[in-house]
Amino acid sequence: MTQERVLLAIDSENVYRCARNVSRYIDYEALISLVAAYGTPVGAWIYVARPTYIDRWSGFLVKLKFLGFDRIVVRNSHERSIGVYKSDIDMIMAMDIAEAARDDIFDRLVLVTGDSDFVAVVERVQSRNKAVTVIGPDEGTAWEMIVAANAFINCSEVPGLLIEPSYNDSEPAEEESKEIPNDELDVDENE
Repeated sequence: MTQERVLLAIDSENVYRCARNVSRYIDYEALISLVAAYGTPVGAWIYVARPTYIDRWSGFLVKLKFLGFDRIVVRNSHERSIGVYKSDIDMIMAMDIAEAARDDIFDRLVLVTGDSDFVAVVERVQSRNKAVTVIGPDEGTAWEMIVAANAFINCSEVPGLLIEPSYNDSEPAEEESKEIPNDELDVDENE
């Protein structure tokens, strides 16, 4: 029996808010492990909306690369009215997933977001006879996403995903990491 080809795609801002709401941090390696349990991983993609007022991102992005993410897309978010920050990262993620489904690179999509903006993507992927598992924030996933997905998993149900801080800081500890050039990261930082 042939194993399913599995693509992981993560809306990092959505998952970050999930963890922040319960005073936890994200262990992205838990998602990589989960995908391997479903079948043969064919890609691990993460989409990051980076606020322009925060400069400490290179260590985080390098860590993602070393964890096994082979597509890391970064867009600056810009302040709009009343302090709301926006970027086009969701649109880029949606287009990448739709193209990957069209090009038949996966059999199952593990989509990590609770954002109802992705319902159309879920439906498009399913129209190509592909399964979609959505992992979304507990009590923060749009009901439309839960209904549209072939399977739904709350973030708290993924072993090791939400981790308790092991220090008293309000910010994650800076980890030492090897610096590698951005061209080796496959980081897309266009605005």
